[in-house]
Amino acid sequence: MKKLSSLSIIFPAFNDGLSLPGIIKKTVQLLPTLATSFEIIIVNDASLDKTQSVLEKLQNNFSFITIIKHQKNLGYGASLIDGFKRAKYDYLFYTDSDGQYDIMELKDLVKAMDPQTDMVTGFKLNRTDPLIRRLIGHLYNKFIKIIFKLKIRDVDCDFRLFKKKILKNLELKAFGGSFDAEFMKRLQEKNVIIKEIPVHHYSRRFGKSQFFKLPNLWTTFWELTKI
Repeated sequence: MKKLSSLSIIFPAFNDGLSLPGIIKKTVQLLPTLATSFEIIIVNDASLDKTQSVLEKLQNNFSFITIIKHQKNLGYGASLIDGFKRAKYDYLFYTDSDGQYDIMELKDLVKAMDPQTDMVTGFKLNRTDPLIRRLIGHLYNKFIKIIFKLKIRDVDCDFRLFKKKILKNLELKAFGGSFDAEFMKRLQEKNVIIKEIPVHHYSRRFGKSQFFKLPNLWTTFWELTKI
């Protein structure tokens, strides 16, 4: 299998204590086949469940796991930005900690990466959320693509592999749910070369989505107006 020189994987986490052990177990098994050097960075965004204790146990078992703990909830984007800053390797990958994407499909992104490509991002084959969330997600995607003139198929597919160098001089201000929209817009402005490949999307086994709560939707909308 094709290997990257080095890889940092970032997981933003909020109340994901039940899903993280299985995800990290799969990731630990997969990483040696994908990169010569690697690390896992998990950003605990002030979780209210047992996420921190779960992470500390995982860290005791694997020395290449780094934990960043927020004392208060700063938002999805803030978690990723902190993870990006801590990452030390040539390639970065991020995805959610809720298990709605299969980390094993990262190998397909690695296979698609080449010297001419700066980012490989997924697009969801079938969104498995409840109907109302699928509708909101569809409308959000359409809205963002129109106002930001984005060319990618799936703005909020949080399954992305990219070269660390594209973060240079990239100023990101969206700390909440609008992070993906701003991130992809800034990269498009820099003429970053992006490939898109299909990935599967699964129902949540544990917990509830935070994005679709009214306060978070309002925060996202407000961030978008500022961007």
